[in-house]
Amino acid sequence: MPKRKEGVYEKILDAAKKEFLSKGFRDASLRVIAREADTSTSSIYTRFKDKQGLFDAIIQPVGDEYVEMFTKIQEQFWQMEYYDDYDYMLEYSENGQKMLLDYIYEHFDEFQLLLCQADETQKDRFMNTLIDIETKGSLEYLDVMQPKQRVDEEFMHIVNTAFFNGFFEIVHHKMDREKAYQYITRLRAFYNAGYATVYDAEF
Repeated sequence: MPKRKEGVYEKILDAAKKEFLSKGFRDASLRVIAREADTSTSSIYTRFKDKQGLFDAIIQPVGDEYVEMFTKIQEQFWQMEYYDDYDYMLEYSENGQKMLLDYIYEHFDEFQLLLCQADETQKDRFMNTLIDIETKGSLEYLDVMQPKQRVDEEFMHIVNTAFFNGFFEIVHHKMDREKAYQYITRLRAFYNAGYATVYDAEF
C-alpha cells in the first residue's frame, strides 16, 4: 500500500474550507479543491470518502469542542463555593460567554460553515445540544434558588432557544469581535432582566 504524503490532509482541509466558504456546500467542487491542494480527487475520496465527509471533517471538531467547553463551564459552576450567589452567577456566566465568544472568533470560518452552510440536521443537532444543556442547568439552578417556584421546562426551552439563536447572530452578521462583545453584553442584559421579571428572581 503506497504511503500517504505528509501535509496533504491539511492542504485539502484548507482548500476545502476556502471553497465551501466561497461557493457553499452544494456548489463547491472537489476538482477545484484537489487542484488548490495540489492533489487528486481520488486522494480526497480516500481520506474523506465524499464531499460530505470532507465538510464534516472541517466543522465537526470545532462544534464538538465548543459543546465540550460549554459543558465544562456548566459543570464547573456547581463546584464553585458561591454558586448560590446570584451576582456571582451573573459574573461567572459573563466570563464563560466571553470564553466561548473568543473560541468562535478563533475558528470563525468553521462556525460560518457550521451555522450558515451546514444542512439543517447538522445545525439543529449542534444548537439543540447546547439548548438542552442550558435548559437542564437553568432548571437546576432555579430549583436551588427558588425551590417553591416551579418553572415549565417547555417554556425554559423556548427562552433558551431564542437566546442561542440571538447569540449566534454574531456569525450570521459577520460581526467583528469588538462589536460582538458589545452585542452579547446587551443581549445578556436583556435576558437577565427577563429572567428576573418572569420568575420574580429577587435572590
